[in-house]
Amino acid sequence: MSDELAALRHENAKLRRINEVLMDRVERSMDYQGNAFSLFHTAILLESKVRERTRELEAANQLAEETRSFLREAIDSISEGFILCDAEDRVALTNDNYRSMWMAGIGALEGPLLYEELLRRAALSGAVQDAQDDPEGWVAWRLVCHRSPGEPVVVRMADGRWFQISERRTRDGGIVGLHTDITELKQSEERRFEERAQSLRQAKLAADEANQSKTRFLAAASHDLLQPLNAARVFASALIDCRLPPKSRSLADSTLAALDSVDELLTTLLDISKLDAGMQPIARADFALGPLLATLAEEYALQAQAKGLRLTVMPSSLGLRSDPKLFGRILRNYLSNAIRYTPPGGRVLLGCRRQGDNLLVGVWDSGPGIPTDKLDEIFEEFRRLTPKEDAEQGRGRGMGLGLAIVRRAANMLDHRVVVRSSLGKGSLFAVQVPRAAPMAVPVPETVTPPAAVARLDGALVAIIDNDRDILDGMRSLIEGWGCQAVTGATADAVLAQLERSPDIILADFHLDEGAIGTDAVALLRRAAAAELPAVIITADYSPEIQDLCTETGCHLLTKPVRRAKLRSLVAHLLADRA
Repeated sequence: MSDELAALRHENAKLRRINEVLMDRVERSMDYQGNAFSLFHTAILLESKVRERTRELEAANQLAEETRSFLREAIDSISEGFILCDAEDRVALTNDNYRSMWMAGIGALEGPLLYEELLRRAALSGAVQDAQDDPEGWVAWRLVCHRSPGEPVVVRMADGRWFQISERRTRDGGIVGLHTDITELKQSEERRFEERAQSLRQAKLAADEANQSKTRFLAAASHDLLQPLNAARVFASALIDCRLPPKSRSLADSTLAALDSVDELLTTLLDISKLDAGMQPIARADFALGPLLATLAEEYALQAQAKGLRLTVMPSSLGLRSDPKLFGRILRNYLSNAIRYTPPGGRVLLGCRRQGDNLLVGVWDSGPGIPTDKLDEIFEEFRRLTPKEDAEQGRGRGMGLGLAIVRRAANMLDHRVVVRSSLGKGSLFAVQVPRAAPMAVPVPETVTPPAAVARLDGALVAIIDNDRDILDGMRSLIEGWGCQAVTGATADAVLAQLERSPDIILADFHLDEGAIGTDAVALLRRAAAAELPAVIITADYSPEIQDLCTETGCHLLTKPVRRAKLRSLVAHLLADRA
């Protein structure tokens, strides 16, 4: 029994121990299960949060995608081209309109594209009209405008479209641009411009027609205006050559001076109107300067002598290229001004200087000079600077139109006008003209008017004019120079009175019954069997008459005839005949 009891006790202790172990395990098991549940519960809560957040993110992503889609649709729906560049100036977003405007011909895009490269591809593709002459230059210009956005710029495309580009910076440093098609506006502007241009052309045409009509009227009226003026001048000139009391001579001088002013004004106004109307033909040619200088010297010799001036012409064998008539008119205006404004005892020099491939041809004088601030003003119409002492004595009266004609004629010929002046010392008025090949023509250095005057004594002068008053005045004038005069309305009337061949012929151009002076000269020359020197006198300034006189070997004088010029020319022609 004791053994059984010990065994039972041992078994009981063993069972207790097993029980303790089992209880401990159970207790431990319950603790683990409690922690696992806590973890499981936490995991379930996290999963729930994750799912909730995921649903929120999915909703946000869906909203963002919807917004992005809506924005893209909105951008694609606008009529302008849209482009967005990021902070590094890479193309981030464009719409269909932009791609059709700029990216149609630049090829497929691979990866991020810099805006500069997009511009370059568009320029090199030929799509941009403004970039065709200088693609890189155009790209550089556009980049400057693009990177410093400001006022919109306008670009013309090769297909005729016009785009206005407006660009702005974004807050993140990118650039957004709108490209507006303004082709219709531009075409409308071009149509309005063309309409305005057409209106201006029509207005100019009407103005030109009016100008030409005015010029034709002046040309037609000049003969009727200048005929009586010429007769008055001839009579006044003849009166001056007579022996008159001092008071009567003063009146005659004043009368002739007034007639000179009217003559200058009418002639100059006609010249200006012809130049402005473009009715003065330009015939450029290479010609020798020497003969022109000699002719001008002889024309103005008596005027210079009467003023007490020394007129000097420098010899020249040079040639130039210009229109001989217009160029001669420029020099004549220069000479007239120099003689008018240079005080008695002074000197006037006519000559030229080489200037590389050009010639500087002009008139130097020892006159009072011109202030520097007036050098431009004197070329304006009706602007003249008369020294106070000359104004007080009635000298130096001009219309202020001669230099206006010089400027117009020089502009027509593409010649440069040169003016230099020094107060109290004198002035240079010149024109720069292209040189031509040298032409050996001797020119006398100094003109001696007294010798020219002496050649008139005893000369027989045939005068043909259909105006009786002019014939009477010319007879008085010519005979006052010691000549004999035979006058008539026709060549036949003059021939009937001649007992010998005349030494020179003076003939009006427009005679009765459609006859012309050059035909009358030809008749007298045939009767004399000699090439008699002849002067055609006319109030008609048309170039056709000038050409006809040149063809027939006649010299041309325009009415009203200046006494000194006529006397100098007659003396010159008689000297040549001798």
